[in-house]
Amino acid sequence: MTENNYIKNKTADARFDILKIILSLFVVSIHMQLFPRVLYPWIRIGVPLFFIMSGYFFFLKLNGTTNYSQQKVFLKNFIIRNLLLYTFWFICLLPIILYIRGELFFGHGVISGILAFIKCILFNSSFTASWYIIATIYGTLIIFFLLRKLPNTILIAISTLLYIVASIASSYPQLIAKSEIASTIHLGITNYISPIPNSFIVSVAWIIIGKCFAEKTFKGNKFTYLAITLVSGVLLYLEWLFVKNINGTFLNDCYIMLLPFCIGVFGFVSNCTPIKCKYSINLRKCSTIIFVTHGAVARIIVSLFKILFHNTYIPIAYIVVVSICIGIYLLIEFLINRYKNSWVSKFLLYAF
Repeated sequence: MTENNYIKNKTADARFDILKIILSLFVVSIHMQLFPRVLYPWIRIGVPLFFIMSGYFFFLKLNGTTNYSQQKVFLKNFIIRNLLLYTFWFICLLPIILYIRGELFFGHGVISGILAFIKCILFNSSFTASWYIIATIYGTLIIFFLLRKLPNTILIAISTLLYIVASIASSYPQLIAKSEIASTIHLGITNYISPIPNSFIVSVAWIIIGKCFAEKTFKGNKFTYLAITLVSGVLLYLEWLFVKNINGTFLNDCYIMLLPFCIGVFGFVSNCTPIKCKYSINLRKCSTIIFVTHGAVARIIVSLFKILFHNTYIPIAYIVVVSICIGIYLLIEFLINRYKNSWVSKFLLYAF
């Protein structure tokens, strides 16, 4: 979610920070099922674009040098930064994590529960956003080391194939069910690693797209990307309708047409006129806090609404959840400024 050199630049282009805030609100609305049904396929872009931006800024920095030793230092810093973000929120949200994941220990034995919990920490979700952080780390590591073995075109082909596999697992499970081999592989990956649509298997494709934008592999102006967005947006909606009819469900994580749609959206934003804003850093930090805390906050607020009002009142609950997440960000900023140069300030900096 964060890039240190990007954060330190006080005159940073705010286009991506505004986009991050919007995407974080999309993610919250998806998890709280706030959205009108007709908007679902388009607001699904939240996590994919976060992956794309992560890959974009990482490779933008990485490609600033051809020195492999220096590149490995960039990679190391990137991994450490994301692990610290993960660890910070894992510690802070541990009581809620144990409450949510406590079911792993019931009826399966302590050892099985511990192993399942470790799997959640390493590959799946301990808290709501954790799978994204882990998938970003694994996906970036895979691409970084494969770059020395394979050309860009092969990497793009492999990542596209992986995303199609993830889309089939998410939206077209009937195709997997028809093949005993595919069913066995899918079940094995799901049981021992993570559901394919919520794993590093998906992140590889999106991070590669970010890499291609960083290296200007994709050519086009904002009007080209706007056309791609509009055409693929229509096709994405048609695919969503088709999937809904065959599966009887709205909540699928991966769609094949989401790939060109996200390329179009990111390409359009990256080709728009830069926006300078002195609150750019604040927007970026706030989007991170919303993204990593909203799941825990939503669990508490929705439960309280059910107890107090015998209803979830989702639109009101959504506003309350987002407001609390923003309040958490403001509190962290206040404490950082209040206790400058202390261990409190240094610890809280890992929140972003």
